[in-house]
Amino acid sequence: MATEVNDMKASLKNVEEIFQNTEQTPLFVGADNRVDILELALEELRIIYGRLDDSLATVKLRILTFLGAGMALLSYLYSGNDLFIPDETYGKVFYFLGLGLVVSAIGFLLRGLRTMSWSVPIESKLTKIHTHKTKAEALDALVEEYIECMVANIARYENKVTHLNSGFFQLLCGGTLLLVIKSIGG
Repeated sequence: MATEVNDMKASLKNVEEIFQNTEQTPLFVGADNRVDILELALEELRIIYGRLDDSLATVKLRILTFLGAGMALLSYLYSGNDLFIPDETYGKVFYFLGLGLVVSAIGFLLRGLRTMSWSVPIESKLTKIHTHKTKAEALDALVEEYIECMVANIARYENKVTHLNSGFFQLLCGGTLLLVIKSIGG
């Protein structure tokens, strides 16, 4: 997931550089060439936005899966009305550490599942003919809108991925500790 985010950031940076270069040198780039470049940048941004949107759906699905796994683990561990707390002090420490990790993991996963504002570029609003004098100005505004949305959405996506990763590793460690303690006969 980290490489996917890095690829999206690199692609977005490349598109921003192309956009900045065409914006800074409008005299050297013909009007038709500038429109072609902006249309190409806009198409690339649409592709990146679609990939980011699909990646967000995948992360949400993974969060739900691990949340269900955490609940199933707790159901399995405590279904027999037995807390299986060991008598030894070190056993109690590992027991409560494992339980704390599992509860913390569920908290992280629930935080990752919460709703967030997802920026959506509204093309119909920006491509009105009466608001922009030329096609190049309309494309400029549209590319800027996509770039702003992508920067905000990538940050939100990274936040969800961070919660997913933290929750997964805590669930794995805590669940392993609790399962070992239960199997040993705490």
